[in-house]
Amino acid sequence: MMESTDLDEIYPRVTKRMEKLLRLANACPQRPRYHFRCPMGWMNDPNGTIYRNGMYHLFYQHNPCSTKWGPMHWGHAASMDLVHWKHLPVALSPSLDRGEDLGCWSGCCVDNDGVPTILYTSIGTNRSARDAAEQWVAISDDAMITWKKPTSNPAMTCSLHGHQPIHDWRDPYAWSNERGTWRVILGGHYPGEKNKPVVSIYSSKDLQTFSHDGELISINQPGTMDRELSRKSSIPLLSNDISLGHNWECPNFFMVDNPSFTWCLVVSPHSKVIYCLGTWDGDTFKPRDWHALDHGKKFYATNTWYGPKGDLILAGWIQGGGTGGWDGLISLPRKLSLDGRGRLVQEPINALQQLRRKQVDIPGFSVMDGESVKASDAGGELASKLLQSCDQMLEFLARIRVEYRDGVTDARFGICIFDESNVTGKRLPGEIGIDLEDSVLYAYDEYGRIQLRAGGIYNFHVFIDKSVIEAFLDWHDVITARCKTSGSPVPKIEILAHNCVVNVEKISIWALTPTWK
Repeated sequence: MMESTDLDEIYPRVTKRMEKLLRLANACPQRPRYHFRCPMGWMNDPNGTIYRNGMYHLFYQHNPCSTKWGPMHWGHAASMDLVHWKHLPVALSPSLDRGEDLGCWSGCCVDNDGVPTILYTSIGTNRSARDAAEQWVAISDDAMITWKKPTSNPAMTCSLHGHQPIHDWRDPYAWSNERGTWRVILGGHYPGEKNKPVVSIYSSKDLQTFSHDGELISINQPGTMDRELSRKSSIPLLSNDISLGHNWECPNFFMVDNPSFTWCLVVSPHSKVIYCLGTWDGDTFKPRDWHALDHGKKFYATNTWYGPKGDLILAGWIQGGGTGGWDGLISLPRKLSLDGRGRLVQEPINALQQLRRKQVDIPGFSVMDGESVKASDAGGELASKLLQSCDQMLEFLARIRVEYRDGVTDARFGICIFDESNVTGKRLPGEIGIDLEDSVLYAYDEYGRIQLRAGGIYNFHVFIDKSVIEAFLDWHDVITARCKTSGSPVPKIEILAHNCVVNVEKISIWALTPTWK
């Protein structure tokens, strides 16, 4: 279990305000205990995700002096398994003497011919995020503890775009191609053209001198079916419960399947994070349909690692705090792949299984229309004791088969974690489940449209960590939610059926071990 209270080893200057925030954060009963979190204060976007010398590194946007967004620092942590983390000294702080008073905003970290190199967005009062952002670099030695910003900064300025300005130009994401050339993308939007977000792309041999290669993708009218919207791409079908937005932040672009040369573009459009799969030949990206990466609005600003075996792993920022002292955390890492039908698969990484400390397997049972069944009743004393002792940190995997009533469309099945169930009326805020009438996956106040499964068979893989729930449905659809229980603090996992019959083939429940004290 990791400690996070030795502030002198993490911050160059510790104030009484920071010490107070730490006490409040440690006392908060809603604060998750096995998700990654900063010591105290505010955190948002994961940055600089890189695997190097046997360690996963995570940097993140951080304001250690407040639970509100403020001048951005780069917090830093390292892990051998993406589960157990050690806080390291803050990597980047605003260079006030160089006009960086609003902070070091989001970016990436790469190995540039043996030199760890951060590329990030630099913002100041006289260098506004809207129309005058700059992209800076910082370099380190092998230990990746001390970082220096060369005097040659900025590395990239808006002058690269000539007479076509890009506003809110930020969040660089870089990779090296087979010819050893660095490719970098940044998000933003074109001014004066409403609803035209853009991801622009650049090239560099040394991460010092850059050329602008045009658009990776842009959109004239989000939500339309126009397939000739960009010089370098087409814009395909948009799901009707997501938005392409007016500005794109935190773009990620990566190959997700080598044999088919399938690439995935992920953007955060000030609403649900969205993605599209497609092909890219180094110049032209040809995307397919857009989808929600996560159906929850609290999940945002993703970043990726490549593990030592080539595994592609993604995590994002989960928004919100608790009773005081902290705000924000990082989602559980997800392994990305494609299934046999070319669909994106998101699975919780296997290393999370280390956290399992007690297990109860509940055999199959049925929940009849208008009824509900608690796991403690179906699983007996062992299930009841596990739920009583898990301290709101648990994982469960349920395989469910739904039988629909003939001629009835108003049907749903749900799983109540803490609060009371409602088997006769509309879903309650304390449920996760599927509304079969509207084809909606929901969790507390979050929801998103999905495709109903053939045969009515669903696999729910759910992680509960105090006030956070991450639910994987068949490992294709994911929904992240924040929950503040109004009922018992002891989870009950109550399954309900409304205008249907729910056949639970099996439920496995694990109490989980915290990684933070």
